[in-house]
Amino acid sequence: LCRALERASLLRSPAPGRYRYHDLLRLYARQRAEAEEPAAERDAALRRLVDFGLAEARAAHLAIHPGDGRAGTPGRAGTAGRAGTAGRSGASPPDERTARDRFFTEAPGLLALIGQAARAGLTGPAADLLLLTDTLVNSGFHPRACEQAAHAVVGAAREHGDPRAEGRAHLLLGWLHYQANRIAEAEAACRVALRRARETGDTWTAADALGRLGNCAYLRGRHEEALGFDRDALAAFRAHGDRHGEGITLAAMGRSLLDTGRPSAAVEAVTAGLALHRELGGTYGIGYALYQAGVVLDAIRATPGNHEDAGVLGRADVLGLHLEALERFRDGGYRVWEGLALFRVALARLELGDAETAEADARRALAVLAETGDPWGQGMALDALARSLAARGDPESARTHWTEALRIFEDQGVPEAEAVRANLGE
Repeated sequence: LCRALERASLLRSPAPGRYRYHDLLRLYARQRAEAEEPAAERDAALRRLVDFGLAEARAAHLAIHPGDGRAGTPGRAGTAGRAGTAGRSGASPPDERTARDRFFTEAPGLLALIGQAARAGLTGPAADLLLLTDTLVNSGFHPRACEQAAHAVVGAAREHGDPRAEGRAHLLLGWLHYQANRIAEAEAACRVALRRARETGDTWTAADALGRLGNCAYLRGRHEEALGFDRDALAAFRAHGDRHGEGITLAAMGRSLLDTGRPSAAVEAVTAGLALHRELGGTYGIGYALYQAGVVLDAIRATPGNHEDAGVLGRADVLGLHLEALERFRDGGYRVWEGLALFRVALARLELGDAETAEADARRALAVLAETGDPWGQGMALDALARSLAARGDPESARTHWTEALRIFEDQGVPEAEAVRANLGE
């Protein structure tokens, strides 16, 4: 029947086995429903749809991020955010690849549902759905639509007096700002999220907001402050029973530990984070932990006197970590992280004396990060490209790319600008 309706241009099929109304048919159906169905029936239908969407999104999210704790404290569709238990779809849990494909395919409808639910006063479940879109955020897909949905929830939550939903929506805004390297805006949004979460006892949102604030402080060069946020986030995730968040935080805090003079603790943190994510099995978690382990262990390896802390890790071992991270991110469709891993691979190859392949990897990283709109990543890719060109005997081209990298880093106000100035002799 669905295929027949598709041939008649009444349905569209964005992916095998998935169907949507044609845009004009959807508009007509909505108009008829508004004209013919009582308001109570329309409201009940929306609540059923939101319940179904939450159940589907939770199942898909846990398939992608096993051990994640955010799906455990939902707000019922029939309320403005009080904790409860939403309906279940009854479908079997999807495997990870199917779940990712479903998120990517259904993203426009999911984001539209969030906005519709928020405008109808269903702010609690709208905020819960919003936090389940992080696969889209991490992949760099639909950033504008995600931001619009988050602002819709913020506005509705304020109108209906739902601080828990407001905090969750601000957390999603913090993620989006961070991905776009708008670090000041990310910090501000995460501080609102943390305040609202503490006011309402939303322990998961508080834990994640602390972790994000640690990330922001680290990028701004405030390493001791970052470490404090990381430790608080780690304790909060453990108290919440969120093993995914625990592993992500362990992997992230390795860099703060290292840059505050604690190399042995840094190794322990990234090693524990990677082991935990390998146990959990999610593609993104493993890729993220591999990436952070590669960064930390390479920095320790390159520092005189710290070789014993890195477990005599060699340059080829560091390259292996970054190559596996790259493979994971590519397999999962995490384009932003694919670009970041590519420039790390380029730097690792350069350390091994393979400047030609390093240049090719750096150019690929630059293309991916330009496509996804990550300015900090573009600056790092430009730096890797410049180093590769200098190693290949092309100092003029290297200088051109370093100059562009410096412009980006100065615009971002990040500490990486200092090393580029040194390479330019400034």
